[in-house]
Amino acid sequence: MKRTITLLCMAVLSFTVLGTALYAQVSVAVINFDGNNFVAEQQAAFMTTMFRSELVKSGRVEVVDRVNMDRIITELRFQQTDWVNPERVRRFGQMIGADYLITGSFEALGSQFYLAVQMIDIETSRITHSSRITLNYLDEYESRVAGFAGEFARQFPQGNRFAGEWEGGIDGYDFNIVFLNSNQCIVKVIAAQAGGIEITEETNGTWSADENIIRINASFSNSRIRGLRRINWSSVYTFTNAENSAFNMMITPPNNNRQVRISFVRTFS
Repeated sequence: MKRTITLLCMAVLSFTVLGTALYAQVSVAVINFDGNNFVAEQQAAFMTTMFRSELVKSGRVEVVDRVNMDRIITELRFQQTDWVNPERVRRFGQMIGADYLITGSFEALGSQFYLAVQMIDIETSRITHSSRITLNYLDEYESRVAGFAGEFARQFPQGNRFAGEWEGGIDGYDFNIVFLNSNQCIVKVIAAQAGGIEITEETNGTWSADENIIRINASFSNSRIRGLRRINWSSVYTFTNAENSAFNMMITPPNNNRQVRISFVRTFS
């Protein structure tokens, strides 16, 4: 007998002028680091690319496409000094759809190199984070860039990474989960019976998530679906790609006391 379970976590949607925003991350533009004649331009650009890649891997921000960004820089005839001009920076951010700007520059003293990087809120022109690393030699950057970029990635405000609709299936059950921006849930369960008959159960529930654990709770009164009385899922979760469009967690299926791993993939209606 095949059972299909649809788990809907419903709440108030945030609306934009373009429609319903199910999931939003902040967007950041990373400008090529300035070598300041201490580091060759081509090498500084490559080191910037490595920094961008690590930001993307973090899954915490959307990084503006470099080709589009370079096109806008050329169109606006940006100079290095323009990055400290609030009006110019704000216009640039509006044209590329970025919320934050990251700039950096190299300095050198003796045999050591210094890379100073700052993060700027485009709307307010306020520097929200800055940091510097010291390199005894430039090749050392490759082993340091992940931690350095990760430091910046953790500074960005985080929205609801689970917002939207998710699908997964395991052990004869299919799950459809819709998380929105409130912790209130409506849980709808559909069980397919022999002969094409379906049994539907629906109840209210709650969900929450922090940096490591996701929790989903719902109770069913007088459920006609065997084994479906209560959902109390609490599990470590792991996003499996940079776009945050898939994650794994452990669940206990109805009528089964054994925890199993399930993969959820984001879908949009």
